[in-house]
Amino acid sequence: PRAFVRGGLHFGRLSVGEGASVGAMAVVMPDTHVAAGVVVEACSVVPPFSRLAPPHSRWHGNPARPRSAPAEPPTPSAGATGSLSDPWSVTRAAVPLLVLAAVAGGGAGGAG
Repeated sequence: PRAFVRGGLHFGRLSVGEGASVGAMAVVMPDTHVAAGVVVEACSVVPPFSRLAPPHSRWHGNPARPRSAPAEPPTPSAGATGSLSDPWSVTRAAVPLLVLAAVAGGGAGGAG
């Protein structure tokens, strides 16, 4: 991997432990260690020189930070017709589609 760090192009090593996974559109920068079983969630950015541990932890965001223990699934409010274990899953799934649509359509304000 390579990245612009401290005013120059930096090449470095990337160490990924057994069973670790990196989500779609996530970026892991050089000189980073990802412990065994660690999950880097989609669209997260792991900065250079990071150490993602303990093993089997989850990391998310920009910059990536550990996710707290999973919370109890939300209970549907009165009058709800269904329940979602993750109400933001639809939003996360739609973001890449919006980016793809913008690229395929030439973006906003293109010369026409």
